[in-house]
Amino acid sequence: MNPRMSVLSNTSLSSDHFSPASSTTRFSFPTAAPINTNLATAAKQRPNIYERNLNKTRTAEVSLSSYAFLFSEIVQYTQKRVTGIGDLERRLNVLGYRIGTRVLELMIWRVDAQSKGPKREIRFLPALMSIHTQVWRAVFAKPADAIEKSVEHEDEYMIIDNDPSITRYISVPRDMSQLSCSSLTAGIVEAVLDGLGFPARVTAHSTPTDAYPSRTTILIKLDKINRLHITPILMNSSCAWASDEKQLCELYESEFTGAVTTRTATLDGFPEDSTVHTVAFSAESTSSVNSYGYSPHPLSRYLSWAETLLQTKDASKPIIISITASNPPDLMKMVESIQKLRQKLRDSDGEASRIAIELNTSCPNIQHAPPPAYKPDMLSPLLAILAMAFWSDRTLTIGLKLPPYTYSTQFLDVLEVVAGLSRDIGNERYNPIAFFTCTNTLGSSMLFAEQALASSLASGATQTDGSGEDGSASSSLVQSPFALPIPLGGLAGEALHALALGNVFSFAQLLSKSEDVSLQRIALVGVGGVTTPAAVSRMRLAGAGVVACATLLGLEGVRAFETLSVQTSEGTTRSATLYA
Repeated sequence: MNPRMSVLSNTSLSSDHFSPASSTTRFSFPTAAPINTNLATAAKQRPNIYERNLNKTRTAEVSLSSYAFLFSEIVQYTQKRVTGIGDLERRLNVLGYRIGTRVLELMIWRVDAQSKGPKREIRFLPALMSIHTQVWRAVFAKPADAIEKSVEHEDEYMIIDNDPSITRYISVPRDMSQLSCSSLTAGIVEAVLDGLGFPARVTAHSTPTDAYPSRTTILIKLDKINRLHITPILMNSSCAWASDEKQLCELYESEFTGAVTTRTATLDGFPEDSTVHTVAFSAESTSSVNSYGYSPHPLSRYLSWAETLLQTKDASKPIIISITASNPPDLMKMVESIQKLRQKLRDSDGEASRIAIELNTSCPNIQHAPPPAYKPDMLSPLLAILAMAFWSDRTLTIGLKLPPYTYSTQFLDVLEVVAGLSRDIGNERYNPIAFFTCTNTLGSSMLFAEQALASSLASGATQTDGSGEDGSASSSLVQSPFALPIPLGGLAGEALHALALGNVFSFAQLLSKSEDVSLQRIALVGVGGVTTPAAVSRMRLAGAGVVACATLLGLEGVRAFETLSVQTSEGTTRSATLYA
């Protein structure tokens, strides 16, 4: 047998599907056209493939024999460049991923052409159903045979194909019996899921039966942040618009959010002053500056609200409790309170959790209290408390909300502190931190009143004229030229976007290259200037697994997440390219 065809069976080599003579309608050579010296006329008679209308090629068919032959050559080419079965399947998966990004781009383009307001499917099961039918029809000219959900693992789903067309004429040698050439199909599915905002690990497995010896199962395992399922991948970051029960309820009930983060709470509540703590939105871009501190509500109130939300029927959306403390004893009390709620709601049972902790280490607006994430010696004692809770209960999901960093050693410093928490248990290595939220607002920023939306300026914003006889502020007030009652605050929105992307990208690169495998599992929540679907895609390209927003939420309310869910073909493709 020709070594270039070693994975093809003898039967397939003699099959009619490979014989041009046996099928004149499906595999025939075109009749030679008469020589035409007028090149323009010839080109007009036979337009090239790039000039065809994509919608008119929707039902075009490709000869199955050509399809199978091309795939066999792909396998042969790849097989000669790998070191084992795992490497071969990985490369086929990568090739499939590249196909999947183009399939999704084409399908979204066609939807865009037919609809004035196309929207991305934000529910996982309908998205999976569209893959089962529409994607399979587009690629294999038939729907898949079944969709199944694992009864053992809540995050696993399966697409069944009883007779995969791409492997129909491939026989796998006995010494490679574990090989599944449908890894190419798995890559296609993974690309489509990623592009739609449902990141997952997709693999192919041969599951033959007597009736269907080529039966293949495409196994989909949704990505998790420790034990959190966040689908869709959009949520709010901890902010002033997630302060009270009504706001949290609206966020939780939105079909466009995959999780909800509370405003950062302290043990007893922060003394908020509405004449000082406020926000101003830029008139020049979707940006803002704010002078907010932490929530005026104590942690106990957020736990009560979370309990009410999670006790409703079929409440599976996670709630991330954002907390902070200036000293370890207060932080320990807060963590213990959260753990008591988790125990009450049996949050440790099963494979998924609905409650997580985010430690805010990065608010720039607290006077005489610099963000501890800028000072490793201040951060370490707080992380020790979180680590203690995690080692007592490894079902607890913990994240850190980090400030914007501007030079490389800052990234390395925080990673060094986090890496010091890692521990080997059995054959596994664990780290208490499951995710980083990057980034919080950039402190010491300022807008003048003339730069801000008039509607967002504090009513009667004033400042003292400083003309007291003893040098103190007098009672005479003048109109403030600044957008905030105090000049400086935290910058957010589009003005922060480039820096936020850089922070997400930097952490993604450092974590992926870490020698500590537990650090490689830390997920990234991208925040900062997420004001458009394109910004969501850019965050995904930079390395964020989940994307969050605040400024747009402040401007538009919960409708902001529907705005961010509108997906263009360009945005989808760029998002998917990250993983190719």
